Amino acid sequence: MPTINITTQLLQSLLAYAAVVQARDHSTHGHMWRVSQYTARLAERAGFSPGEVFIASLGGLVHDIGKIGVPDRILQKPGRLKSEEMALIKQHPHMGHVLIQNHPLAIIVREAILEHHERMDGAGYPQRRRGDQISIFARVVAIADAFDAMTSPRSYRSVKSISEACEVLQREKNRQFDPLLADLFVQMALNGELETIVGHSLNGRRLVSCLECGPVIGLCAPSTSSQIVTCPECGKRYRLHPNGHGFELEWLGSYGEAEIQIETEAIHEFVRSAPRYLRV
Repeated sequence: MPTINITTQLLQSLLAYAAVVQARDHSTHGHMWRVSQYTARLAERAGFSPGEVFIASLGGLVHDIGKIGVPDRILQKPGRLKSEEMALIKQHPHMGHVLIQNHPLAIIVREAILEHHERMDGAGYPQRRRGDQISIFARVVAIADAFDAMTSPRSYRSVKSISEACEVLQREKNRQFDPLLADLFVQMALNGELETIVGHSLNGRRLVSCLECGPVIGLCAPSTSSQIVTCPECGKRYRLHPNGHGFELEWLGSYGEAEIQIETEAIHEFVRSAPRYLRV
């Protein structure tokens, strides 16, 4: 059984791809962090070894790196995609697989990248694999990815509650999702074990969305009522006001310079906690 040396440089070079994808799509801020957190929780609950939990979590961070090859006009489109645009989006698992094939860590993430849109019934993409033909890591990432998509803001549809998203997971188990993993994930979600991840971009940092144009605004510090934030798209400046478990935005009547949001903190957090060696 070979041993891989997990150096900081190798991890950072791989995670840089994921950070670039996130920086290009403001509407999905925090997605890679949340999916990584969900995959780690689910892998632990499913009895994975510590090394396997790490592999699953890393797969959650980098699963979408193939979107580097998707044009901005499609990746950042505010509405639903046309069929030809969706066909291009569906190429991202294969593009990601090709992109990292010569990376020293490809052996532990390539399956999550290539197979996270496969389905248990064989109706997924890109290879129409089914059941146990799909890597266990990809099956974990698939559930985490779908749950985050349903419970995160998108300009073209409303956010589902945790219970509503769980209903979809239950309905689609055996067809889209691994039934045993789906049951474990739903159990965690309905028990409140994921509430510190849902709607956050990092520990203690809730998502807020611009009132003007919709993109999610990444908070640069733990959320406080005195924080002033700037929309990465239109540049509007807001002050945060506590509102129950979230925040209301007060427009300050001014604009700042729109900034690219790069999730460096999520990367640094993951790298700090990574093992130095891994048997595969």
